[in-house]
Amino acid sequence: GEGWSELEEGKIQVTCVDVSIGENIIPSEEPLVGEGYIPRGIDGPNDDCSSYSYDNLPHPRIMLLGETGVGKSVLSNQLLGCYYKDESCRQFSVGHGSLSHTNETSIVFGNYLGKGRCVTIIDTPGVLDFSDRDYAHAMEIVNAVKNDVKVIDVFLLLFDGSKPRFQRPVVELLKLYQSMFSDEIWKNTITEFTFWKHDEDTVEERLEEQEMDEERKHREWNVHYREKVGIQVEIPSIFIDPVFPIFSKKDRHIRKVERQP
Repeated sequence: GEGWSELEEGKIQVTCVDVSIGENIIPSEEPLVGEGYIPRGIDGPNDDCSSYSYDNLPHPRIMLLGETGVGKSVLSNQLLGCYYKDESCRQFSVGHGSLSHTNETSIVFGNYLGKGRCVTIIDTPGVLDFSDRDYAHAMEIVNAVKNDVKVIDVFLLLFDGSKPRFQRPVVELLKLYQSMFSDEIWKNTITEFTFWKHDEDTVEERLEEQEMDEERKHREWNVHYREKVGIQVEIPSIFIDPVFPIFSKKDRHIRKVERQP
């Protein structure tokens, strides 16, 4: 990232650079599960994040955006190697239902996936939750970037992968983000489809009943971006199920992880 500049009333311009994360991940001969590690070995020592502070946040700085209920806080915990139900590890508060539980922008830094390079995760308030607080939440996000984070490397745009359609509220949400950060935001945005299960039964069911897989979902969403919002760049997609208990310490969850292909 390089910086930001103010635009008219409540808007800021964010200038970003591309940053890759997790590039040193390699297969592990002995998977470690339930101990704060993803079942992959990470080449090199675990970075010491103690030298960083909230005045000197590590890069990459990843901001999670999305409407209420898409799993922003759940995924935020997972990106730092915490199972969202593990209160001894959990970094971000998690809510349920259609009411926005995250009312303030939360900033936490630590090791990526619990072991690896230092990263900053920024969890933001949900919008479009019919609470008449969308404007206040939007300004909360803008102020957090302007006053605290200052530079964002990656905007992670979350959608509930279990919902097949690109609905009108999503269009309004994307236009809101564009008004907040300008259309430069899309150059450093990644689409994340949450609650996208990867077990064999679910994969087969999606193909048989919806004729849907990751490649088609990515193509369809980029068509919607272009036709309904006017986004001219292709936005990459990732598919992570944030409630999958990859970091849980419970025996039944460890067995579930080990059974996955």
